[in-house]
Amino acid sequence: MAPSITLITVTYNAEKILAETLQSAADQTFKGFEHWVIDGGSKDGTMDVVKKFPHVKYISEKDEGIYDAMNKGIEIAEGEFVYFLNAGDCLFNSAILLQISEHIQKRTYDMIYGDVFFKNHPSGVDFVQGRIVEFKDYYFSIALCHQAAFIKKELFTKLGLYKLNYKILADQEWFVNYFKNCDNSLYITQTVASYETVGMSHKQRFRNMIENNQIAKTYFPTHIYILRMIRHPFLWTKVWLLSKINNTKVYHWYRKLFFNN
Repeated sequence: MAPSITLITVTYNAEKILAETLQSAADQTFKGFEHWVIDGGSKDGTMDVVKKFPHVKYISEKDEGIYDAMNKGIEIAEGEFVYFLNAGDCLFNSAILLQISEHIQKRTYDMIYGDVFFKNHPSGVDFVQGRIVEFKDYYFSIALCHQAAFIKKELFTKLGLYKLNYKILADQEWFVNYFKNCDNSLYITQTVASYETVGMSHKQRFRNMIENNQIAKTYFPTHIYILRMIRHPFLWTKVWLLSKINNTKVYHWYRKLFFNN
């Protein structure tokens, strides 16, 4: 019997942060899932950690980056829904997959998504974020974290896999495409996962902004794109200033002011 959910964990030299991620899956009360680790040919002890978890299937080979690895996971997934639980992320509690499976059985959805607990280490501030998402919510913000979403695998046939020309925001480009063309998702007021915020998009803020503008130019109405470009110099200045004061007391104060719920 095919699993209803496939967990996909993308790794590269993740020895120090991987065990907690895999354990959060092993602890699930619902067992009708499969779990793939897609490793990029790690040079450390990542695969030694993987092999300690009998429930995990894996491949380890060189890839073209995180989204290439995620695409590999999609292509080999046998589950009806796929979920990306990357190294450093954890399912929030042991009942999450059971709750998702119950929603899957009740009605046919294209995507089920909830809230995410952000481990905001640069400031010491942790917060939960999530809401019902519409296409227009993407006009001026990133509206949905991929760690919140369980996606029906067949949607990747309909909408395509992640585009590798986006190095940081391919998942967000995919979500924008989804919300523009599909309307069969379910939002649940449940914290799905904890998310390690100090990731690729946090460290490469300038590249993040460039790809955000590429998404806006491709999908959004012209007037929205123009408004984004008008405010673009101010955002660049903000990002530059924050990069200069990162890990200072001023930066920590700023993060707590805007992100402390």
